[in-house]
Amino acid sequence: MPLVRPITLVVGAGGSVPFGLPTGAGLTDLIGANEANPVDIGERIDDPELRKRLRNRYQRLSREFMASGCPSIDRFIMSRKDEAEDAKRCIAAALLPKEAAWFEAAPIHRTWLSWLFEKAFEPRSGELAEDIRIITFNYDRIIEFAFGTMVATRLGDSLDYGQEIADSLQIRHVYGKLGGKVSASNGHLRVPVNNYSIGESVRDITLVREGSQYAAEKRLYASWIRESESVVFLGFGFDPDNLDAIGFSDWSSQLASKRVIASAYGLLDSEREEVQLLLGRKAQLAQSDDDCLFTLRRLGGLALQDPPKPVSRRPSRRRETQGSDW
Repeated sequence: MPLVRPITLVVGAGGSVPFGLPTGAGLTDLIGANEANPVDIGERIDDPELRKRLRNRYQRLSREFMASGCPSIDRFIMSRKDEAEDAKRCIAAALLPKEAAWFEAAPIHRTWLSWLFEKAFEPRSGELAEDIRIITFNYDRIIEFAFGTMVATRLGDSLDYGQEIADSLQIRHVYGKLGGKVSASNGHLRVPVNNYSIGESVRDITLVREGSQYAAEKRLYASWIRESESVVFLGFGFDPDNLDAIGFSDWSSQLASKRVIASAYGLLDSEREEVQLLLGRKAQLAQSDDDCLFTLRRLGGLALQDPPKPVSRRPSRRRETQGSDW
């Protein structure tokens, strides 16, 4: 049975693994690196002074984080808000090089993003469906730029133009996203890994979610679920803190009337049962060895029902100029 639009996808760290980013546990291992488990936090950073400062902060934060016994850096920061800025700086320094490595090669073929793009893109109009929404817990910007790259190559147009179309994609990063300008040059993407991009990331990443701004975000997520016919959880670990961050308890009862599928990679039988109870008996869980792509292929059907609806008038075409910024 194919998924029916409108559709909302909730994407966890497992959704970025095919593109070279770590899982939540992998990020915890990076932040918790020590002499026995070293990580080059200064990777791709040319400034020796910046690299030294980052490593000093990283080592101190790593020691305190590992001594806390917290299962994740997010949980650690909830009780140690004084460490939030250094934690964000360390997250950015650990993840920006991995995002930059993906930008340089941009491998998309036979991934869950290429599967989704095939269902969302209307080649006759050159536009994306307006009724596909994505809630992601990942800091990287691979979803947005993968869609931009695929639009550009499908239309034989510039990366700049492809990103204009991809900007219509409705996507929210629950905990913010990495910073630094991504540039298009000679058909390739580039993002710097330097003090500026790390500083931009610190500004844009949110580890402690408090106040009316986040209540409004939860209301937005609830409206997306309410309007959706299908809800898909991909690479998502169902951590209680993350469920709370999207207001799951406010809209979970609505899942009974939706088509719900979820990846379950690596889950034990007891954990699968917990997720099944959480999502409802009608929800379909993929097999424990199915990654995100196989989850969509196995449970999502060959096509999303209903033709895509254009979101707006197509922007005027403009060819890429070398070194232009997105």
